[in-house]
Amino acid sequence: MARRRSLEPRKKATQPRAQETVRALREAAARILASEGPDRLTTNRVAEVAGVGIGSLYQYFPNKAAIVADLVEHRLTEDTALLGASALALAEAPDPARALVDAVCDRQLEGAPLMAALLPLLSQLERDRTAREVTARLVEELGSALQATPERLAADLREPEALRTALFVVSRAIRWVTNEAIVERPDLLADEAFREELSRIARRLFAPVPPRGDIDGRTEE
Repeated sequence: MARRRSLEPRKKATQPRAQETVRALREAAARILASEGPDRLTTNRVAEVAGVGIGSLYQYFPNKAAIVADLVEHRLTEDTALLGASALALAEAPDPARALVDAVCDRQLEGAPLMAALLPLLSQLERDRTAREVTARLVEELGSALQATPERLAADLREPEALRTALFVVSRAIRWVTNEAIVERPDLLADEAFREELSRIARRLFAPVPPRGDIDGRTEE
């Protein structure tokens, strides 16, 4: 319990000036991790890069671990908002499975330097908890979008429980593989063959995509 409390901010930033201070500290920590590496992440270095006094930092973050936890939570919130904004568009794309995989890989690729440095700083328990939380939030957003366009779903997934099970499997497979790629092979996130392999998994969710050029059920010659 004491460990959990040590990760919580000392006080919430509710006023605009305080929110700006926390944002500057968060962005400074992200820059340090991405460009200098985790060994350089200290409270003094974060305050220096942010242009904030160390006393001001300690008003919000009791230690380095609390800054890391804040970074993870902020990233999780951004991931959920981004997928929520694009979920309906994904469901309506010509190849929704590939659109989904491209969206996840593009997001992971954009954050790869930060996440490659950030993930090893979390204990295995914290990594597992974070992965479960972010996946649950993303699945909720995607599930709602898919249920809004049932004609795009695989025919056997139009019952809510069947869809929940399939989403559980597909989402965790994609999230786990892309997280491991960040740490071990970030180059794979931009690789066409890698994305297509993930798309094979994601296509479990969707009705078959008509062949290119198909018009009124006929394929152009």
